[in-house]
Amino acid sequence: MNCIRLFDYRVTAFWSVILNLACLPSFAAEFPYEIGQIRTYENETEMPFPEEKATGLYVLTVLREEEVADRNCRVVQEHYDPAALGTKRELFFDSDFNRVQEIVSQGTFEERIEFDPPIPNPYADLEVGKETKTAHTLIVRGLPGGEERSRSPFTRTVKRLPDEEVEVPAGTFASCRKIMEGTESEFDNQEGTCKIITIREAWWDKKQGLVKEIYHNCIRGPQGSVVREWTMTNALKSVTKREEVEPSGK
Repeated sequence: MNCIRLFDYRVTAFWSVILNLACLPSFAAEFPYEIGQIRTYENETEMPFPEEKATGLYVLTVLREEEVADRNCRVVQEHYDPAALGTKRELFFDSDFNRVQEIVSQGTFEERIEFDPPIPNPYADLEVGKETKTAHTLIVRGLPGGEERSRSPFTRTVKRLPDEEVEVPAGTFASCRKIMEGTESEFDNQEGTCKIITIREAWWDKKQGLVKEIYHNCIRGPQGSVVREWTMTNALKSVTKREEVEPSGK
């Protein structure tokens, strides 16, 4: 049970995403997602044991620009509808698309997650068949004081696969750039060392950015046995601006 509880927390704070670089642009030399843009994805999550399936929406809203550690960052809010599908957080990306940090919120609980070094975005320059590997440390800090709570090393492997055509609720996108990411980390609890493994497939369009992603997630206990595994899919439904969905009432 300790592994399961810690796993649920780590997935919320770690993957959706490291998971989840869902709001990064794909090929442009500048951040193409304007402040106020809202990107809505249809979300589907499946767990084999027990056999469960949940559906809803995964929403990204580009909020503002903010300086973090001498970096001018763009802040993107991530949330789910219904909220039970995942926590809300703010993701911070610098002008080179490096993922610098995130703020995780759940009710009155809030933490800051820092990445040392920041997670790079190699998609624009990666050729078909090429692979990159980077090592990072995830640092968890309590808020509002910012005291350090934990450090977790992890590795991230990114490989570009041949381009594919992808059909999602927003339409059909030809020649999408396909990226395969693998992330792996270990953490200790009272039962021993557990391992979290995530494989992510992502499809990127030159104009619309991320159009689809599939996460294959697994946690293994101290003896190597599978504690929990599940698959999560996000498929682009719409791209709007905040004023289009939140009229001023004038």
